[in-house]
Amino acid sequence: MKKINLDILSSQYRIFEYRALYAKVMALIEGGSIKPVKASGTNGKSPALYKEYWIIEEKQDMSGCLDELNYEIVPSISTIWDRLTAIRPSPSGEGGQDVETTASGLGRAGGYVPAKAQ
Repeated sequence: MKKINLDILSSQYRIFEYRALYAKVMALIEGGSIKPVKASGTNGKSPALYKEYWIIEEKQDMSGCLDELNYEIVPSISTIWDRLTAIRPSPSGEGGQDVETTASGLGRAGGYVPAKAQ
């Protein structure tokens, strides 16, 4: 999220009358586009507005990319090991879970298990 100052917000929308600016800011807050930074304090006018606001950004839906990475590019590549290492660190503290390696080099979870350094 990014911060925006009330003065910049006013000049961005080209609103220089305070009542119109107040109405626009309240509409943006109700619409979920901005959120006040309460620690910034108010501007001292009536009705009061905060001096700074957070700009709420929409989150992009990346599920299509995840499906493409998991299955469509090369289905034989398993990403389960990457997900396991991100979720559970190993007992040795090096990151990654200790998984028993089979003869094929794949762990029980189906992901690649790198050889341990000696």
